[in-house]
Amino acid sequence: MRGLTSAVPAAVTGLLAQFQTVADVNTNLVVIDANSIVNWPPEYVQVLNVTNWTQTARNLGNLRREETFSIDCEVRCWAGNQDPATLRNQAFLYLEQLVLQFTADPTLGGAVIVAQLVTGTFTQGVPTESGGWQALIEFAVACNAQLEQ
Repeated sequence: MRGLTSAVPAAVTGLLAQFQTVADVNTNLVVIDANSIVNWPPEYVQVLNVTNWTQTARNLGNLRREETFSIDCEVRCWAGNQDPATLRNQAFLYLEQLVLQFTADPTLGGAVIVAQLVTGTFTQGVPTESGGWQALIEFAVACNAQLEQ
């Protein structure tokens, strides 16, 4: 259980830590904590936004609240000359490893009661800014938390 304000900061930190665990065994994968990068790496995973954020009082006086939110993320593989199938397979391999991380610890290090992959979008093709081929998976991790004062 977290303080009354929000579990969002701790959940994002916990999710990024799990992403880093995957990157530690995949040396080409870079974890990005913000959109402020100038030179994007060819293979990365990042947290984009927190959406669908709600809090509901669970007792008189609002001393206990339930919080739900989604953390929007993406994993991208890009190369100037690789076969699209290779990039697609690599992006889904990273996604599988990420899902295994938060399946092993669905609390994101104790930040939430449960986190799980709920939606995803896959696109592939030629990114207009850089040429080459890319495989991009955008996905959301839904989180439920309890807050109490």
